[in-house]
Amino acid sequence: MAAITGRDSMVIARTGYGKTLCIAIPLLLQPDTMTITISPLKRLQRMQVLDFMHKYNIPTLGINEDTPNSPEFYIHRVVHQKLAFASNATSIRVSINRPNIIYATHVLIDGRYNLRNLDCIIPPSFHPPMRLPNLLILHGDKAETSTFAEYNNSRLPPAFHSLRICRHYHSDMSPEYLEETYNSFADPDGDVLILHATSGCGEGADIKGIEGVVIYGLTEKVPMRFQWEGRGGRSTNNDAFAVTMLEPWVNEMDLTTAVYDPDDPDRPVLPDGLKKKTPTKKERVGMASVQLARCETCKREAYAKFFEDDSPEALEFTCRWCCDGHPDNGFSLAKLFLGPIYTGEVREPAKRKRNKYRDVKDRDPLVDLLTTWLLNTHSSHELRFVRPPSFILDAPALKTLSMADPALISSPKSIVSLLKQSEEWEGMWAQSLFDIISEYDCRHAREDEEPARKRRKN
Repeated sequence: MAAITGRDSMVIARTGYGKTLCIAIPLLLQPDTMTITISPLKRLQRMQVLDFMHKYNIPTLGINEDTPNSPEFYIHRVVHQKLAFASNATSIRVSINRPNIIYATHVLIDGRYNLRNLDCIIPPSFHPPMRLPNLLILHGDKAETSTFAEYNNSRLPPAFHSLRICRHYHSDMSPEYLEETYNSFADPDGDVLILHATSGCGEGADIKGIEGVVIYGLTEKVPMRFQWEGRGGRSTNNDAFAVTMLEPWVNEMDLTTAVYDPDDPDRPVLPDGLKKKTPTKKERVGMASVQLARCETCKREAYAKFFEDDSPEALEFTCRWCCDGHPDNGFSLAKLFLGPIYTGEVREPAKRKRNKYRDVKDRDPLVDLLTTWLLNTHSSHELRFVRPPSFILDAPALKTLSMADPALISSPKSIVSLLKQSEEWEGMWAQSLFDIISEYDCRHAREDEEPARKRRKN
């Protein structure tokens, strides 16, 4: 009503509380007006467009970086201004805590690279008609998503391997694969039950059937962790859990010399690390994030304090347990999963082998060849006016191909595996890319061999 009467308003509420409806109501009551909604994520934008069009019958158009820049798509350009709230602005605030989510933490054995830390997801005795819950596993590393999805699938009976019940999901994959995987995971009757994904899904997914969220590795900031946990329990009729699995170093960090900044509570514990070209995650993680991860008391109360949530319902919960911060409430992490929690002995971390890459001097010429192919291919594609070249091959994929060790690119299949692409993408583009890279490598091999042949003759 504030919007209809011309007043500014601010709504602060937990994820899944109905903030999209607050945008739709003024449009339904004033059908001859237009509203511009700014969404921080493309996945969230797509969900809002679908909701407006199909749920509320509001004509809606989504515009983002993937929208072609052709003049026919634009009548007017949007002018960006800094908005200032009026003095009579309306503020609506409800508790940020979801009453149906169980919060918990767990320390990873041997760190993130031990695959057995997620053995609890697939019980060793799994067999039909046992039912696997819908779980969202969120990672801070794209490569990690595919590694764990493949590992989880390998622990299923052979008859289930082809169903790909466990899948990975990140921004470098083809739009077709992402759409199909997301829809299957969101569909109560879909094949995908366990999704290993990165931050985009952790902040933009609106799926009612997620029964549990596992954050694999501490997030750098508290709001990010809270957003990721909020993907679960979006159906208010069912309980859900949110477990953050912590790297061992989280409990080993020395906070006594860290500087707390009330204006920036997630200031890195080790700020000097940010001066490096590529600071480690340990050097980026914020102080408040570490403090909350170490919290041994009520996590619901800790969140309420961090977000200054003094609403009456902030500490209320409808699930079986509030969190793992109440020693006598009967909570056990094992009660959240079908499989046993991995408690293997901690081993000394093994030295990781260094990856091999293409020589630096050979990368730019290959990028030029691939870019030329991409532009030519896109310009002749029937969907060139509605899909940008990045739908075929985006910048991160170009970089990956140019840096990859030539020995790894031995077939079109190897390119699909390297880029984590779909079978459909393979059928359309993989062979052409392989031919270009293979010819480039053969030519370089001949050029490198020529000086050696001349030296032998002399």
